[in-house]
Amino acid sequence: MTRMDCAHFRAPTLGPLLSSCHVGQPHEQLRVSLGFEAAWGPPQAVAWVTATPGADGMHCTVRHVMPWKGHDMIEGSPCCVQAFDLRPDLWGQEPTLTCLLAYGFDSLPAIQASHLPWPKTLPPACTLMWPSAWQAELADTCFVVGSCQYPAGLLDAAPNARDWSSGPADASFARLMAWRQARHQPQPLFALLLGDQVYADATAGLFDPQKLSDRYVHPYLAQMKRSFRNEALRHLPVLCLPDDHEIHNDWQPAPHTRIAMARNQAKDAGLAQYWRFQRMQPPQPRIWQQFKRHGASFFLADTRSERSGRTAASIDAARIMSDTQDAALMDWLKQEGPHPHPKFMACPSAVLPRRQKVRTDRPASALLSDAWDGYPGSLHRFLAALADHRVTNLVLLSGDEHISSLARIDIQRLDHPGQAPSSSPHPVIHTHSVHSSGWYSPYPFANSQPQDLRGDDVFEFSVGDEGAHRCHYRCTVRTAFYPGDGCALIQTDRQGRVRCRFLKGQAELEPPDWLTLQP
Repeated sequence: MTRMDCAHFRAPTLGPLLSSCHVGQPHEQLRVSLGFEAAWGPPQAVAWVTATPGADGMHCTVRHVMPWKGHDMIEGSPCCVQAFDLRPDLWGQEPTLTCLLAYGFDSLPAIQASHLPWPKTLPPACTLMWPSAWQAELADTCFVVGSCQYPAGLLDAAPNARDWSSGPADASFARLMAWRQARHQPQPLFALLLGDQVYADATAGLFDPQKLSDRYVHPYLAQMKRSFRNEALRHLPVLCLPDDHEIHNDWQPAPHTRIAMARNQAKDAGLAQYWRFQRMQPPQPRIWQQFKRHGASFFLADTRSERSGRTAASIDAARIMSDTQDAALMDWLKQEGPHPHPKFMACPSAVLPRRQKVRTDRPASALLSDAWDGYPGSLHRFLAALADHRVTNLVLLSGDEHISSLARIDIQRLDHPGQAPSSSPHPVIHTHSVHSSGWYSPYPFANSQPQDLRGDDVFEFSVGDEGAHRCHYRCTVRTAFYPGDGCALIQTDRQGRVRCRFLKGQAELEPPDWLTLQP
């Protein structure tokens, strides 16, 4: 048997998945992440191929070759995943390219010149189309908002094969696949994944790996094998934010030094793999980012890694993000404020509605919430900025509560506490919150219920130092809940109008049509 007889292509079993790095900046680039079973050993290269008919069937015509970058060592074991830069000219005149892993060739030129038979079994996700609309100058857009994918087990997930129906763990992705395959309009151009893409603490410590490398790497490798997930997000650049389960349930800095080192070590280990697998780039100084795309402005906020530790004594001073990020968010609201185009502030933690167990007359009860109402100083400062800068057409996007909701939020500045809305000279500012349910959240005790939240709520708050500089506000919230696993679609049009639709893994739970966010 010759060396060429041994040469072959294999479909990657991990991924592929697209991401966009440095969004909206001059050096923005698309990347693709993919990998192989560890038992195979590293390939020589990634071959981008097209199918060419021949006398004895279909063959692989190699269009491009990207050398595998070698071993990426994690405590002595080669990491199975690599990320590669993509450019539009990679496709040339081809509508699609299929990425395969090359083994057993004498050289990279030999891969380029090969003409091997087309693989008999090939996951559809391996064939990619250049997402030209993501970077195009458009006046409208549609995108996916998702969050919280609890890991699939032996009994609740379908095998990674095309001839199996989806299991409960795959139902939400199967619904998104069906939407895209039926070519319903509008079609999503990208996806925002707002935290808990993996659960590093899936068994709450009972069977979680003790080695940090195992705990924070293996969940990503298992996730990248999921064929339904890979196909549902196929062709879509994903923009990801981390939440607690990328690190540990309800992670926050320790309020005292006795356990601070262990908490920080867990955060560093979790975020290192977040950058590797979700952002597909080396760690950067900050997670949060802002950009403009498709006639809309986006601020993707990090409400997890920069939050401060809390105690009952320090709850008033606790912040859900650093001073630097907070200042950037305030500047963004001021600059974008009165302009009529759509604006989206996305973060894993829900801004509103508040939880029932958090009470204004008991400040320490904020410790019972992991969301924005658990950091009342940050929540009030943010809401006050919406009123002060008269921010219009803003939509808040979030995940984490494991229940879909659409809330209308009205904020008005008051001249004094208790002032009647009709007597205040300040305008009422309207904002909406769209909260995505989890992709898969199977445990009822971990899922919020409508009765846990103040869906219909009116509260007043004050911001600033005591005296003449202290400002007063009223906030009114009206919420509709939509139980069941799934995701949300957000659409904007050329007139700046925004609609949302909740796709559900269980069809009977799905609202029948788009919901318009009335200004």
